[in-house]
Amino acid sequence: MDWQATFAWIATTCAGAYIAWRMVRTLRPNKTGCAGSCGCAKATTNEIPGQAAIIPPEKLVLRQKPSCTAD
Repeated sequence: MDWQATFAWIATTCAGAYIAWRMVRTLRPNKTGCAGSCGCAKATTNEIPGQAAIIPPEKLVLRQKPSCTAD
C-alpha cells in the first residue's frame, strides 16, 4: 500500500469513529447538570402540581407608549 491509501484508511476510520461517538453521546442521556430528571433543578414555590400557571386578569396591564407632544 502506498502512503495515500494508508492516509485515506486512517481518515475514514477516524471519521467513522467520530460519527459513532457522536451517535452514542446523542442517544445516551446527560447525567450532569439540569438536563436530566436528576432532581437538581430549583424547586418552585406555591405551585400546584398538574395545574398550569395562569396569570390573573387583574395583573395583566398594557404598557403604554409615552406620547410625543411637540410644544
